[in-house]
Amino acid sequence: MVDIRLLGRFSARRDGEEIPPTAFGGRLVRILVRLLVTRRGEFVSHDVLAEALWPGRLPADPVANLQVLVNRARRALGDPSLVVTGPGGYAFAVDGRCIVDGERFVGVVAEGREQLAAGHPVAALRTFREALEHWGEPLAEDAYEDWAQAYRTRLARVHLQALEDGATAALAARDPAGAVVLAEQA
Repeated sequence: MVDIRLLGRFSARRDGEEIPPTAFGGRLVRILVRLLVTRRGEFVSHDVLAEALWPGRLPADPVANLQVLVNRARRALGDPSLVVTGPGGYAFAVDGRCIVDGERFVGVVAEGREQLAAGHPVAALRTFREALEHWGEPLAEDAYEDWAQAYRTRLARVHLQALEDGATAALAARDPAGAVVLAEQA
């Protein structure tokens, strides 16, 4: 089981143990993993990957360089099939062998919204608070990278939604002080 954390400082854990950054064989490999995980399940073309990894200064053979980085990523993650080779690019596998904290955050917030819509504000508030406990700035290391902006924006919107809906749930659960705290954070 691989657990990838994109909220806050990037880390990857295999069977509960953190994979040391040195196991990736360089910063570009870690960036490649983050980029593929943010687009998990979709193939990302060689061109898009190369431009993200070497903006404005592509190597002589970007495809060969990408192959080296992908091999390092597969070795570090300990499961070569997590990074899938496809026509003209790569994808990160979508299955139970890998958990991504950003996906988990989005899922827990959606669960809280469902509970709130079903008229269970106490359960919804508990669920929103659980999600918010695990919040951290998405892709903090990549805050200024063009490739990271869509993912960061999407998660920031879900975070805001969790705060606003949490405040609504707190009011409905007769916790006005909790509602104020969540509303102020929003």
